Amino acid sequence: MTPSSSTGRARPSSTANYQEVCELVATLKSSEWRAAFAVRDADVRGLAGPARDQRLEQSRAEVAGPYELEVMLTTWDRRENDLDRGAKSVWRVVLIDEHGQEIEPIEIVRDRRPAFVVRAEFPSLGEFAVPYVARFPRTTPIFGPSAKQVRLRMSSTRGGVEVNWTAP
Repeated sequence: MTPSSSTGRARPSSTANYQEVCELVATLKSSEWRAAFAVRDADVRGLAGPARDQRLEQSRAEVAGPYELEVMLTTWDRRENDLDRGAKSVWRVVLIDEHGQEIEPIEIVRDRRPAFVVRAEFPSLGEFAVPYVARFPRTTPIFGPSAKQVRLRMSSTRGGVEVNWTAP
């Protein structure tokens, strides 16, 4: 699967009968995303020759690691913005392959880079959002020619939300 868009946004379409609990924006760092980002980064930094080759090779090496997502979460109650608390978080976060198999994260850590740096890479970072990096084991292949979709589900006792990436 090659996601047509590596960014998904989940939020209610109407808030007439309920309170919005959160907004979730997630970018799945697919091999295509990493390659495009490495080229952009090399261009912005003015890298040429061996330095450029090294940056592009680094992005190819990153693909071999765990699946990685940049997750930006805005919650109504700031105390509920706690994805980095692991099992103590009010949220359960899973990646779901096209067969419905849930993949638990290896870790979710807060992205501590300055907001302007994160926003340069992920323009959808909202003013009140907290950015996280979520890593999932690469034990289950979620990409490939037959893959049609992958989902990120975040749920709690207050509700749930999904971000869905589909093949073009």
